[in-house]
Amino acid sequence: MQRELFHHNIFTVELLRAGSGSHPVLCFHGFGREAEDFVRFSEVLNADEYLLSINLFQHGQSIWPRERAFRNSLKLKEHQNLIRALLRRENADSFSMLAYSMGGRIALSTIPLFRDRIRQVLLVAPDGLKVNQLYKFASGTRAGRSIYKGIMKRPGILLRSADAARSLRLINEKLHRFVYVHMDKAEKRKLVYETWLIYRRFEPDLDEIARIVNANEVHFQMVFGRYDSVIRPKLGRLFNAKLKRDHLHLTEAGHQLMTDDTVRFISSNSLWK
Repeated sequence: MQRELFHHNIFTVELLRAGSGSHPVLCFHGFGREAEDFVRFSEVLNADEYLLSINLFQHGQSIWPRERAFRNSLKLKEHQNLIRALLRRENADSFSMLAYSMGGRIALSTIPLFRDRIRQVLLVAPDGLKVNQLYKFASGTRAGRSIYKGIMKRPGILLRSADAARSLRLINEKLHRFVYVHMDKAEKRKLVYETWLIYRRFEPDLDEIARIVNANEVHFQMVFGRYDSVIRPKLGRLFNAKLKRDHLHLTEAGHQLMTDDTVRFISSNSLWK
């Protein structure tokens, strides 16, 4: 396992490299997670593959450029150019992708940009299968950003609302705990806001992605936790209905799927070709 920094134009991202093959498997982790999550997935890879796991901006040493405002978010073209430059450095004509949660939204958005260069994609509890109107409002409008800044300074309103929603059984215990885990401290709220702003343009075109998958241009699989209350399997089922074949697989777990059990599930079901 080797950590390194990759520079392209004004951007610098931290990479974690594992394996010695010639075909890179780009990995995108979830919010608040890290590139190292994917090291355990090395055992499902083919002999000619290696992991190149990318820390998202504001995670690890992948820091958003200081000279650029967060609301001047990452454009898809910039993301495409960054990946192209990385592939050139790796002398790679093609690549595959592994992604989890928020990283799934990035991977989904990447598929149409490189449809002729992607060998396979495996998404674990992927975000991006539904437009989150709250996220869109909070990150994409001036009013939403203003309101969220207020919440960052005075989070009690949000936390009390989550407590009330749990009491009224509008949300379950797992989702209530998720709010507290990510919003109870100032640095966590800051990370949520900055990450939302940076990646707000990543809204996958699911119809286009379905056409690509149905045309067998990309080997595609999705794994969801049957009891996931953060990214519900129902979203996977709705997208899976657009596909000619079944690409959805359920494991007996919740949202925390960066585990050895998930690796064994992928291996036992031959989801990585």
